[in-house]
Amino acid sequence: MKVILKEEVDNLGTVGDVVDVARGYARNFLLPQGLALEATAHNIGSLDKKRRLHAEKTAQDLEAARVVADTLDGVVLEFVMKAGETGKLYGSVTNMDLAGALADQAFDIERKQILLREPIKRLGRVDVPIKLHRDLTVSVTVAVIGDGEPEVEIPIEAEAAPAPAEQPMTAESPKE
Repeated sequence: MKVILKEEVDNLGTVGDVVDVARGYARNFLLPQGLALEATAHNIGSLDKKRRLHAEKTAQDLEAARVVADTLDGVVLEFVMKAGETGKLYGSVTNMDLAGALADQAFDIERKQILLREPIKRLGRVDVPIKLHRDLTVSVTVAVIGDGEPEVEIPIEAEAAPAPAEQPMTAESPKE
């Protein structure tokens, strides 16, 4: 069955494409979801206007994505996480965490646009691709840092120094 796509459908085509699909796929999914129209003579006639409008909108979207890509260039997202001695995180950094960190920096990026294959589970730096547009992908560096508190060494002289004679009373000190 031939249909005209009203919206971009992954692995099928873009707006205005006339594609041949299985009758059941068209009748049970594409047509009820409003993603396509049946390819009749009337619908094919109105296809040219829709293609022009789609081409203009795509060009505007691509230009807006380029502006966002320019501002994303060089952005480093830092996450401080608890990790074991081998560098393995006790949790993980997911695309939802990355979307939240980007939102904190005033970027409007959805988590679906972040192409993180699997959650980050180790300390270090990772380049994560972000798909801003069908034709434009940019990478952001994610730095995962361990939150291990450095051990404070007390000098030997300070350990042996006598405590002051009078200490002010605080809520934590025991009453005498």
